Amino acid sequence: MPGNPQMRNTELCRVIESLGHKNVKAIISSGNVVFSSSQTDEQAIEKQISIVLKDELGIPVPAIVRSQKELKMLEAANPLGAQTHTKNNYLTVIFLMDQAERTLVDHPDIMALHTSAREQCIVTNPDILPGPKAMQIIEKTYGKSITTRTWKTVECIITTLETIE
Repeated sequence: MPGNPQMRNTELCRVIESLGHKNVKAIISSGNVVFSSSQTDEQAIEKQISIVLKDELGIPVPAIVRSQKELKMLEAANPLGAQTHTKNNYLTVIFLMDQAERTLVDHPDIMALHTSAREQCIVTNPDILPGPKAMQIIEKTYGKSITTRTWKTVECIITTLETIE
């Protein structure tokens, strides 16, 4: 939730650190945080973060956690092929909270290039399908227990994770 004033990087990092996670770093103003943790139960981490975001920052959103290994595997899969992120060619990853079987985003202005149980990579043209309209379509398909990030942000997250190995 980058547009939320409560989601300042310092506050976001503080609440993640309060859960005992180490090497906490915020990624730009994207609402993403990387950290190291001795915990390995991803769902428990998601639940803890969701609770602390609501209780301490008043932000009632689900937290979606991905391991460095999982993000590196996504990157290695080259999910967007030769596509390049530009102002007219928006590369986006939809991160899904659960692995439930679901219908895929089906819209003539959304090109799906990679799909797995945990994410879908899409390409849109914001001049044809502006971000808020695209989000309405995506949320209608998947519900609100998702988060979307540009491929550039995902690459930034992976690069930052490599600095805390």
